[in-house]
Amino acid sequence: IMVPNELENYSHFFNKKDLAELYGNKVLKKQIMQEAGIRTPRGVFFTNSTNEEIRKFLIESDYDSFVVKPNNEKQSIGVLISDKSKLDSLITYILSLQEKQRKVIVEERVIPLQKPSFLQKDDWNLRVFGSVGKHTEYMGGVTRIKDYDDVSVDFLTATGYYTINQAASKFGFNPESIKEFTKRVGNIVYRYFNKLGKEAIGYFGADIMIDE
Repeated sequence: IMVPNELENYSHFFNKKDLAELYGNKVLKKQIMQEAGIRTPRGVFFTNSTNEEIRKFLIESDYDSFVVKPNNEKQSIGVLISDKSKLDSLITYILSLQEKQRKVIVEERVIPLQKPSFLQKDDWNLRVFGSVGKHTEYMGGVTRIKDYDDVSVDFLTATGYYTINQAASKFGFNPESIKEFTKRVGNIVYRYFNKLGKEAIGYFGADIMIDE
């Protein structure tokens, strides 16, 4: 993965055991962000669900397409994007993940911000890094561009990268707002563990999508 050079200046940060609870637990991270008022994609998680239960949800949902994620993987490993036209293969994939994972997340696919002049849609997100502690800091970030369709997605093999400033120019957002948002996320994580009487000192990586 392309890690921003800024991270080299933060080698003194490390992940305490308590903070490590977040890593490999997408459901917990999603719940923490939602409780703090951060928007996340609509979705559910399945645990030991049957073929019929999964099929019912997929058919009755109003999602145009779905993102399927194993709960305890990271770096986009095992992520699948598909839609109702491939219902049977989608259900098969969810069931196969259930055999390996306790929880499988199924979310609405969010199309990121596009400019009207674009000839085709770009799939992209912002990967930002921040510190967690009494004083949170924005540590750096990178924008990842990926073309995919109904395949396992690994953003480590993204087809292109932009710096945050390059992406801001291309897609039309304020880079300073991303830095402030990153700090906000770090503060949310710190306060969450603080309320539990646990120490959260370290750093985090977060994927941010900017929609319409």
